[in-house]
Amino acid sequence: MKRNRFAFLLFVTSLLFLPVFVSAQAVISALPVGDENLPDIGDLLSVNIDIADGKGVAGFEFKLTYSDAVLEFSEAKLGDFLPAGAFAVPPRVEGGTILYGATAIGATAVGTDGTLATFTFKVLAQKESDLTFLSAKLSDAVAKEITSTTKAVTIKAEVEEQKLTENNEIEQIKDDDNQEADPILVGDSAVLSVNPAKVVSPSVGETLNIVVSIANATDVAGFEFKLAYDDTALEFSGIKLGSYLPTGAFAVPVKAEAGTVLYGATAIGAKSVKSNGELASLSFNVIIAKPSAIEFLSAKLSDPNAKEIPSSNVGAKIIIKEAEPVITERQSGGQSLNLQATVTEEGQPVNLQTIVSEYKEGKVAAKGTFIEYQVKFSQDSAIKTGGVYIHTDKGNILGPDGLQAMRSVEDTEDSTWTHARISLDPIAGEKIVAITTGTRIDSAPKGLFSMLVDNIQLTDGDKIVESIWLSKDKLDDQSDLKVYGDQVGVEQVKMDVAEEKVSVEPKDKMLTSWGQIKSDK
Repeated sequence: MKRNRFAFLLFVTSLLFLPVFVSAQAVISALPVGDENLPDIGDLLSVNIDIADGKGVAGFEFKLTYSDAVLEFSEAKLGDFLPAGAFAVPPRVEGGTILYGATAIGATAVGTDGTLATFTFKVLAQKESDLTFLSAKLSDAVAKEITSTTKAVTIKAEVEEQKLTENNEIEQIKDDDNQEADPILVGDSAVLSVNPAKVVSPSVGETLNIVVSIANATDVAGFEFKLAYDDTALEFSGIKLGSYLPTGAFAVPVKAEAGTVLYGATAIGAKSVKSNGELASLSFNVIIAKPSAIEFLSAKLSDPNAKEIPSSNVGAKIIIKEAEPVITERQSGGQSLNLQATVTEEGQPVNLQTIVSEYKEGKVAAKGTFIEYQVKFSQDSAIKTGGVYIHTDKGNILGPDGLQAMRSVEDTEDSTWTHARISLDPIAGEKIVAITTGTRIDSAPKGLFSMLVDNIQLTDGDKIVESIWLSKDKLDDQSDLKVYGDQVGVEQVKMDVAEEKVSVEPKDKMLTSWGQIKSDK
């Protein structure tokens, strides 16, 4: 028996000297483009998600976590590693995490090294920050998982810790700012944590998503945890087993009652090969947006022999941003939504819309809430009806009252900004899919249409619930606006983000910026 064991050990040792027959494990890593230090506050940081030693890869999916107090996600672009024709799933960004993936149908990457994706972030603060992977998967052409590992990155601040305030001013980070989030305790034992550690509560009716993560763990074959949450603020809606346990692991049906969630899973005869990962993801419906917490009442890890593995745990805080009062006056200067067009025929229907905000999952319209904004028409605009329109999943469109809009516009040479309010009561319970600005008229006069819209807000009548378009946040916006839906009855359309200008129509019929010329005598 001893002789056989010695022969086996000798065989295993000999394998170490046969690298030709041993496949290298693919490595997925995050790497800043250019300087590894943070750019200046307000500037953009690009991060490549690279792959090395990836053979036969046809698809990938990963979940990246970052500090949303330091970085604000801007966009994701598919890299050049996958073959031509590969398509990406739109990124899912929630509270400091990004879920992103792509696949190629019937083809695999021809190389082993390259860039899977590039993420762009806006820098909010000068503070050391980590970009780490909560999960990462590679698959081959038949959707079989390819073994991989991940490599995180720490991005260092070049200057003393600073942050960007809500007024777009730079100030030093105080000690209190550094103590807002609960620390993750890293020692010899495994750590279970609710992520994000601090998250801003979504609006009433929307969904809060969290992840129960594990770090610094070895030999884990099963887990069980019990979470407590404020059931006056949140309503449990679902749970999904994460990717940490090995293939074949199964979960015990969740038990949710009276503000608690009990959940567990195990793998028979196997254990996780990872030290970090995602145990489960949970979702809650927001009943009331208020400060609360999600804490562990208990948490256990076990090895393949059902022996408990020592662990610690860290919960999460749910915070709310102090609501600002409704903006009812448009201050001079700044950028606004600018729409101009020419109505070609008298008495014909007109429709001209541009998208301001789109909700792919739908946003429930709550009774007692409003869309409020400011609107301004040119003195020479033949149409003085228009503003903001709310589109629902049932095909309903809620817009401004034309007569009310006309009454509130003074027929003076300079025209004026007018505050408008649209009650969402008529569509309460329906899901808002888009918010647009423009005009919709069954029978329009022929001539010029020129309108500015600004400070679009979802409100409760007194406070801002959600800022949709505020000029103070769009100082550097250079966006070209696009037509939403069908364009009807207008020509020479111009839509952009511009300074406070509306068009006038002098006697020679040339369209020009408001206030720049007067009619020739």
